[in-house]
Amino acid sequence: MAFAASHRATGFGIAASVTKAASALRDAVARHRKFIATMAELKGLNDRELADMGITRWQIADVARAAVQKR
Repeated sequence: MAFAASHRATGFGIAASVTKAASALRDAVARHRKFIATMAELKGLNDRELADMGITRWQIADVARAAVQKR
């Protein structure tokens, strides 16, 4: 009976996972910052300026969220 062993370097797998997680965290923080900045900018507009863009005050969060999701 033959026995085959497969060894994989676990250090590389862990390092890749940590790198991927760190990258995902950086992306999430960047998206959140963009969301906050967009919210602040839209909240700073008056109702007339928002109406010119076809946005109501209660839509600001949805518009900001959509802006963040676009890449």
